[in-house]
Amino acid sequence: MIKNSPQKYIDEYNVDSVRGAYENAARWYYYLAKEGLASGLPIEFAYDAMRKSGDFYYEKFYQDVESVDGFINRYFDFGIEKVHEGTIKESDADHAELELGYCPFVDAWQKLTDDEELIKKLCAGCLEMKRSMVKKLGFAVEQSEAISSGDDKCVFTFKKQAE
Repeated sequence: MIKNSPQKYIDEYNVDSVRGAYENAARWYYYLAKEGLASGLPIEFAYDAMRKSGDFYYEKFYQDVESVDGFINRYFDFGIEKVHEGTIKESDADHAELELGYCPFVDAWQKLTDDEELIKKLCAGCLEMKRSMVKKLGFAVEQSEAISSGDDKCVFTFKKQAE
């Protein structure tokens, strides 16, 4: 069972505003994915789109990043720290671990469906966006815990790939 509710920054206008924007993006993604699935497309079509989004973010924000901690320091913005209740557990040039205690995407999807398998698939697409983004940097990302799988948080490990 998915457990996902904010524990911090509750009723803070700036955080609530950005959470609302993330929820709106999640609704768009949900309806586009549902329409594609209803038309007979496999969920991978949504993953392909999310990878393209990751490519865009790499081009726009991360091209000049040279280390994992350099990436994490830029990635760990207001949206990650406050909106997702994020914490950098550890970080160095080759490795970083990031925990997210709340997900506004999952929150939005839970308001639209009780299909937890679909929510897991939508989350998997979001992970594909991160994978695509960091792959271009020579990094990899793995997820060991996921709110969408019933864990209390999402845990991501970013690692520099061997050359």
